[in-house]
Amino acid sequence: MSLVVKNSTEAIHSIQLKEKILVLKPGNNEVTEKQWAEIKANHICNARITSGKYILIEPDAPADKKESKGEALSGYDAKTAIELVKGTFDLVLLTKWESEESRSTVLAAVRAQIKDTESK
Repeated sequence: MSLVVKNSTEAIHSIQLKEKILVLKPGNNEVTEKQWAEIKANHICNARITSGKYILIEPDAPADKKESKGEALSGYDAKTAIELVKGTFDLVLLTKWESEESRSTVLAAVRAQIKDTESK
């Protein structure tokens, strides 16, 4: 299952993980559970978590991994998912969520955020 991590700074952060470099852009970012575990294990990143610079947005309920297909927004109710979308400025991630999302209200929010982000 994918998780959503908020980078509450205004800077892009590159984090060396075991298999790749992970980029956390300002706003909400999608990471895997494995990546989050590596982030927490890194002493610099752990300090950023403790100081509130990186915030894991906890899913509302545990997603059924058989049904989830890794969709980050599937673990959140529609209201929370819409708030996550509004805090996301990564067009690649928004476009991914647009292709995965089936709830009409969340899909409308994703499309509106894409339009707003593209206009900036």
